Amino acid sequence: MESEVEDRRFPWWLVFTTVAGLGLVIFLAYWGLNLHQCTTKRFGGDAAFVYNGTCFVKYDPPAGIDWDTALRNCEAKGGTLASMPYETYWQQFMEHFDLPNSRCYWIGLYSPNKDGQYVWRDGAPIYFVNWAMGQPDSIIRGNQIQSCVLLHSNKLGGLWSDEFCSETYCDGQPIGYICEYKKY
Repeated sequence: MESEVEDRRFPWWLVFTTVAGLGLVIFLAYWGLNLHQCTTKRFGGDAAFVYNGTCFVKYDPPAGIDWDTALRNCEAKGGTLASMPYETYWQQFMEHFDLPNSRCYWIGLYSPNKDGQYVWRDGAPIYFVNWAMGQPDSIIRGNQIQSCVLLHSNKLGGLWSDEFCSETYCDGQPIGYICEYKKY
């Protein structure tokens, strides 16, 4: 009579199928919750679009917002204030976002040392600027100097101007802001 030998090998197939199943569940949850999408549903905001692998979201708060608060709001969702290192980025903004008349938006261009040398918050190179005539003018008021940049409405051609970072209104309208999310 032959005796049966018990198979005591480790069941690697069980580990593999468990890990694969868990991966599938995570993948489906990720896609099911729209965590991969550039949408206002995911980030809030009033409009969103993707360009060059980056999600851009425009926010139109009913009360104006200063530059530092706008930056903190973007960072709280994993982003920063938007940069437009090339003219093609600016063109995409103008095409995809309705920038209401007389409304301005904070973008990520600023002068960290308040010396008139501007940089993008995300470290992007500056190959394009769209200053309005006479800008930047670096006006000084008390101990403040204009060192944060606003993107103006479609009516004003999407031109840029420097402004005091503490401002919350521009041309009588509350200031909005535009965030970018590189890994969304």
